[in-house]
Amino acid sequence: MNSELERLQNILAQVSNTGVWEWEPNTQHLWASPEYFTMLGQRPEDFPDTQGSHNLHAIWVQWLHPADRERASADFAQYLAAGAQGMYENEFRMRHADGSWVWIWSRGMALPAAQGQGSGRVVGTHINITSLKQAQSHLHESQQRLQRISDNLPDAMVFQMDCGIDGQQRVLTYINQGVQRMHQLSAHAVQQDARLLYQQLLPEDARRLQAIEHDCLTHLTPFKLEVRSRLPDGSVRWFQVVSSPRRLANGHIVFDGIEFDITERKLHEQEIHTLNTQLEQRVQERTAQLQTTLERLQQTQEGLLQSEKLASLGALVAGVAHELSTPIGNAVTVASTLQHAQQRLQQQVASGLTRTALAQYLADAQEGSAIIERNLHRAAQLLGSFKQLAVDQTSSQRRRFDLHELMQEIALTMRPAIRRTAHQLHCTIPPQLELESYPGPLGQVLMNLIANALTHAFAAGVAGNIWVQAWLCDDDCVRLVVSDDGCGIPAKQQKRVFDPFFTTKLGQGGSGLGLHIVYTLVTGLLGGRIALESYCGQGSRFTLELPLCAPMPSVGTAQDAP
Repeated sequence: MNSELERLQNILAQVSNTGVWEWEPNTQHLWASPEYFTMLGQRPEDFPDTQGSHNLHAIWVQWLHPADRERASADFAQYLAAGAQGMYENEFRMRHADGSWVWIWSRGMALPAAQGQGSGRVVGTHINITSLKQAQSHLHESQQRLQRISDNLPDAMVFQMDCGIDGQQRVLTYINQGVQRMHQLSAHAVQQDARLLYQQLLPEDARRLQAIEHDCLTHLTPFKLEVRSRLPDGSVRWFQVVSSPRRLANGHIVFDGIEFDITERKLHEQEIHTLNTQLEQRVQERTAQLQTTLERLQQTQEGLLQSEKLASLGALVAGVAHELSTPIGNAVTVASTLQHAQQRLQQQVASGLTRTALAQYLADAQEGSAIIERNLHRAAQLLGSFKQLAVDQTSSQRRRFDLHELMQEIALTMRPAIRRTAHQLHCTIPPQLELESYPGPLGQVLMNLIANALTHAFAAGVAGNIWVQAWLCDDDCVRLVVSDDGCGIPAKQQKRVFDPFFTTKLGQGGSGLGLHIVYTLVTGLLGGRIALESYCGQGSRFTLELPLCAPMPSVGTAQDAP
């Protein structure tokens, strides 16, 4: 019977890879299978006779870790003293042959005693659980490390909330020490009663959180919410709650989440919002001020443009008046001569008129009448040209006109101004070059360009030339060039010549608006473009490209043209 039992024990030990031991209470004998020794790095053959020279029980006690020896021996003795009832279990460390310590899980049970014999033997196993213990130790260290990290997160509270199967309960199964810093509550207190946290919420935010929790529990979707809580010290703090629900194997739904203290961020956002509001208000006020200033500047500019327009018209009047003075003066002189001749004739009639005197009077009267007629006809032509130019300058009416004739009228009008200088004006414009455009604004453009050359192009005492040329550049466009052989315009000033109020001779005949008016009229009402080409010492060249048929203006454009 014993041999069969030993055979079964050996088979069991080999199959389970565990050490098997047997304690005989009557003989105080401890038996162990070979695996018992090999798991400790020992050779079984070194312990052949455990009843003789080797006391295995004493060896077992000797191999126990000093810290576990007393406890392990006492636990086994207590189990035996209690009648070896139930299952014996114990964990302890035993020394390996290499000097290391092996964790052993010892389990045993008393076998029923044979009839008529004493108490039964205790049979058990030794299992090497060192790897398990190491894993548990590593796990515990990881948990401790994560706990420390969690507790040390600044302005953050990590939690897990068990909501039960139906989502109705609120039990905090985990919460870190951030709850103490953020909510002035202990972790133990809120784990006992999670309502302590909910009670801190402001009523409005409590209702929002309740609604979003219900929705997330229904659909198992994560949420992010910003709420306010009133702490025990009376202060109100802002928190951001980020949480995600999941269902456990037992059917319970839990919220894994983290809460951040965002009070400082909210304060900064409020400050930024206040600053933005103030900035927007200041921008609106500044915009209104700038708009008012711009309107005033526009009104001032319009007034100056109108003044420049009137100045051009005044120059036109002065020029025509100067031209009219010659033919009208001649006519007056001849008329006065005829008057004196008539008086002499009357005296001769009274004293005796001779045929010779009558013939002389008739010849003088005929010649004087012809001279008066020619001069008055010249004056009538000048008045006609002046009338047409004046109407064009003041009304900006659109009509069909001959560019050659327009330039002749402008040349005639500007002749007095040119005569006061040593300069020459040369016009090369083919006849019958007709445009459907605005002769008044175009005439003002040409007059301003010629006047600009007279004012700026030539040094004092130097005789110069101004050319006005025009030709068709295609079927619907005419190219008009006003050039001079003066001193030219410096490169750094060429980009500013069309700017309003830019002049190099302020107070010396330059208003700074002449070329600005030119640019405005050419690119606006006349529908063309203008370009400047100038080199110091080689003169300047203004090239205009104008459509033969000017674009139709929008409402008010023609009337508003300078």
